[in-house]
Amino acid sequence: MNILEKICANKRLEVARQKEAVSLSYLKHILSFQVREKISFRQALLGSDTGIIAEFKRRSPSKGWIHRDACIEDIVRDYEASGASAISCLTDENFFGGGFSDFKKARTLIERIPLLRKDFIVDEYQLYQSKVMGADVILLIAACLTQAETFRFTEIAHELDMEALLEIHNEEELHYIQPNVDVVGINNRDLKTFITDIRHTIDLGHRIPDEYVKISESGISEPETVVKLRKEGFKGFLMGENFMKTENPAEALKTFITHLSPDPSPQGRGGATLSSQEKGGINVSNEQERFASQTPLPCGEGPGERSKERCKIKVCGMKHPENIRELIALPIDMMGLIFYEKSPRYAGGLAADTLDIVPPSILKIGVFVNASQACVLDTVQRYRLQAVQLHGNESPVFCRELQAQGIQVIKAFSIEESKDFTYCTLYDKCCDFFLFDTKTLQYGGSGKKFDWQILSAYTGKTPFFLSGGIGLEDAESIRNLNFPGLYAIDLNSKFEILPGTKDIEKIKTFLTALNQHIVISTH
Repeated sequence: MNILEKICANKRLEVARQKEAVSLSYLKHILSFQVREKISFRQALLGSDTGIIAEFKRRSPSKGWIHRDACIEDIVRDYEASGASAISCLTDENFFGGGFSDFKKARTLIERIPLLRKDFIVDEYQLYQSKVMGADVILLIAACLTQAETFRFTEIAHELDMEALLEIHNEEELHYIQPNVDVVGINNRDLKTFITDIRHTIDLGHRIPDEYVKISESGISEPETVVKLRKEGFKGFLMGENFMKTENPAEALKTFITHLSPDPSPQGRGGATLSSQEKGGINVSNEQERFASQTPLPCGEGPGERSKERCKIKVCGMKHPENIRELIALPIDMMGLIFYEKSPRYAGGLAADTLDIVPPSILKIGVFVNASQACVLDTVQRYRLQAVQLHGNESPVFCRELQAQGIQVIKAFSIEESKDFTYCTLYDKCCDFFLFDTKTLQYGGSGKKFDWQILSAYTGKTPFFLSGGIGLEDAESIRNLNFPGLYAIDLNSKFEILPGTKDIEKIKTFLTALNQHIVISTH
């Protein structure tokens, strides 16, 4: 079994597990609410002077780890600013060190250029998954598929308002090129041996009709190679390792581009400053962008960007249908339901269809304490939750496995009189958010506050929720907070009439006092 066959076999098993956790019908249900339009990959390449598709990639089967500790937030936004025509983000974890969390973070950061989901697609389920995540274009590898599958998957991608990049790497696969393909990529690397050969790409490129947009993939390291390939009719160049092996991939990209164009500014290079009209006629409204940044996950995005944005508001401990109906009329961002049986706010008896009234702009979060993975996944699917909040002794491996199912993970940590945040770093790469709460004998809902100034010592890159005894009287103090990484405020027991029953008027008063103007620092 060669490398590609091994990867595809593993991918089929992986997709089967994902289907068990999150059904295709649920993905389609999410898409019925989604309004985000694609940014055209094809048009971005045709309108670019360089055509560089900058890739975020931590490792590869042939090279091993390239940039093991690479932080996607630090790289992809700078890729865009440095003149990339598009961004490629790997979501395969086992062989390339990527993941859904990487992609959804990239989606919240990339606004003006297309985002390619790069993975080994072997099932149409992955197409719907890609759209939920916010992909503009998906990769179809001829060596992984039949001709019929390639045609059908391309059709589905178009129905979902995505484009398809067809990758070939030998003469036999030229037959996979069909009229509905948007862009054809020739991989310079033989996927069976992982040997690269640019001359082979040029020869094969001459066999592809001129009406197809062609790109060259893998093994490009010299500006002269790009110049040569452009003269041979190639419009795009997918590059990952050449940038990712450096300490500063975006700076490496910028330096590379200066050798391709007499005008080194992003405006002179094209592709990085396209208007909505230039991006294939796309015009995404502010409201649509807001919706896109709050699209329910699985395999999608988090509730929004952190840059110069108000704190998100989460109200936790909901359990009564009428109270939920009243709450969702308020301008909140997240609603928490507790599935810990010992809690007086336990929501396990709530009928699942009760939550059908919750709009997609409000993220539904399930709260668990030392529950089994099977229990968490069953509850996520039953109540159509987009995120889980874990308050027990859940390990980093446990969190990573949930993330691999496309579920956002919030890990709670208890704060005492002081806090050493070193332990939190173990969870940095397997959690989307942290939640800092007051340490008590129970798991949350105590109504007690800790000294918020302790958070001044937190220097991690994982954004966090502030929780624990927040009340109406804290609005002014919260308004003046300026902790790097502060993402959301978690309201619970101080806004209750009884455990599990929120005082809606009190929450309204708090939101008015807070005025939702908190500006959050960004790392």
